[in-house]
Amino acid sequence: IELYVSGQHGYWASLRIEPDLISRIKKAQKEDSKIWTIVENLNKQVYHRLRGDTMPSGLLWIV
Repeated sequence: IELYVSGQHGYWASLRIEPDLISRIKKAQKEDSKIWTIVENLNKQVYHRLRGDTMPSGLLWIV
């Protein structure tokens, strides 16, 4: 990253750029195998429940 300031001479001693909080959370979650195990199990359970005849009428599942 280069920074130009019109009419000024010198340089930056340091420049720190950090990702936003949401990006850091998403990155951490991608690397967490426990979360992915939970997600996979939830997907299987929801699919099973959606296919079953035990759903009360008028119930809407949002996944």
